Amino acid sequence: MPEFADPDHLHALAFRQAVRIGQFNSKQIAETLRLPCAKVDAIRKGLLHLRLLQPSAHDSEVFVPVSPEAAATELVRMSEDEIRNLQEDIDRTKRRLNKLLPAYVEGRSLREQVEQSLEPLQAADHIRWMLKEQAERCRSEILISRRGDLLPAADSVGAMHPELLEAARRGTRIRAVYQHAALGDQTTRGHIEELAAAGALVRIRAEPAGQLIIFGAEVAIVFGREPSPGSADAEYATEAEYATEAGYVSEAPTAVAVRDATVIGHLRATFDQTWDDVGSSAPEDMGDARTLGLLQLSIIRLLAQGFKDDVVARRLGISVRTCRRHIKEIMNELDASSRFQAGVRATLNGSVTETDHNALM
Repeated sequence: MPEFADPDHLHALAFRQAVRIGQFNSKQIAETLRLPCAKVDAIRKGLLHLRLLQPSAHDSEVFVPVSPEAAATELVRMSEDEIRNLQEDIDRTKRRLNKLLPAYVEGRSLREQVEQSLEPLQAADHIRWMLKEQAERCRSEILISRRGDLLPAADSVGAMHPELLEAARRGTRIRAVYQHAALGDQTTRGHIEELAAAGALVRIRAEPAGQLIIFGAEVAIVFGREPSPGSADAEYATEAEYATEAGYVSEAPTAVAVRDATVIGHLRATFDQTWDDVGSSAPEDMGDARTLGLLQLSIIRLLAQGFKDDVVARRLGISVRTCRRHIKEIMNELDASSRFQAGVRATLNGSVTETDHNALM
């Protein structure tokens, strides 16, 4: 029959036969509709899926027809149950995620505080502007820790010298710790002498903790770690050649402006500890002989600890060539055949005394 080509029509005919005989008898329906048994079995499965057939209460192998209204009600109820369960899952998920909302808000707030309290400074002009502005605004105390490395950052600090002088003259307290190697630069030494004459307090140390400037309790400018000085075997005729080869002149300075009160407090405490450990160093004690003597004592101490030439040079802010020249002078004076022996002999003969050791730390 042509109408058998419509699956829904076949389902309707088979369902009508099942209703007529009171059950879905596959064999009888196949004979009546002249359909293959396999086709009738497929129709039975479809009617079961639509809930139009249900197992008999007396025999689970017998399927009886159900009103389409009742089947629709059953199907809708199942869908509604699924929807209700899904909605409950959604509500539980929302409640669980909402419990994390305070943690997110608090974390975001803390992150914003950190972002506001730490400001990266990349451009040299930006660093110079920041240093000059803070020097002009600061009325309490300015703390300076300067390395001897020939870094662009050092140029930024040197550029603020007029503002530092003005701050010292108007009564702002200035304390500065300079590395020995910084005194090898005539401009830096001139700045130190002018600051000291204006009332600033300056002390000299072999190895400062780092390069930074703290303006009161409000802002600290911390400069990035110095670049590696290059190969241990490299030698340069001058400090300028050393700085150029190492990339100190061409690299853009990197610094961070810190405004977090807790961090600034820790930086100030570290500076104060360094300041107390260094002891007093009056400007008149900064002559070449005194500086050279302290520098060589620093070299002896590092050699005695087994450090290589390039490490000693890097820690003292001098070139490898300059470091080796001092080492040669030290070995000749101590009649030592090795660097380690020079350190040991200097300790044994009292060249490095407890007082010298404390001054160098």
